[in-house]
Amino acid sequence: MTQLQSSFKLSWKQITVSLLVVIYVVINLFQIGGDVFVINLNSFIVLPLALGVTLMALSLWRQIAVGSQNRVLWSGLTIGWALWTIAEFWWAITTLIGKEIPYPSWADFFWLLGYIAMYVALWARIRSLPKMNNPAQKIAIWTTSLILLGLTIVFIFIPILQNSDSTATHEKIWNILYPL
Repeated sequence: MTQLQSSFKLSWKQITVSLLVVIYVVINLFQIGGDVFVINLNSFIVLPLALGVTLMALSLWRQIAVGSQNRVLWSGLTIGWALWTIAEFWWAITTLIGKEIPYPSWADFFWLLGYIAMYVALWARIRSLPKMNNPAQKIAIWTTSLILLGLTIVFIFIPILQNSDSTATHEKIWNILYPL
């Protein structure tokens, strides 16, 4: 029992992060502070998180050896998260100055570029993995992929395309590009 207890000791960082997560969830569940406070909290909490993820990815990227297959992965992820961080800051600044945020906005442009960088990085990494010879794995991956594709078509693409309001064509294109 003492061995289990000694391996399960929490550091002050883990306790602090856990406490902050619980506080955040409670604020959202019970709307503590009112609607405006909760909306602003959810809008602006993303900024330090996005910046932190970008800095951690940059740190990991710098530690990966040049020529490593993981270098390409972490390069793309770092670029993608950096672009997402720019988008989040753009969105927050526009919100703070009280301007109506157009759609699509520059934030959407940076988010989309971030998706592209991450997609390229993940695709390059997948292509570098060894080929699967196990039929059960292939069936599981194809089945999961087809189910997700079907759900995406039914619940995302068809409603976007059927939306008959005055949505401009360029807005529909952005709406379709996001889930891709």
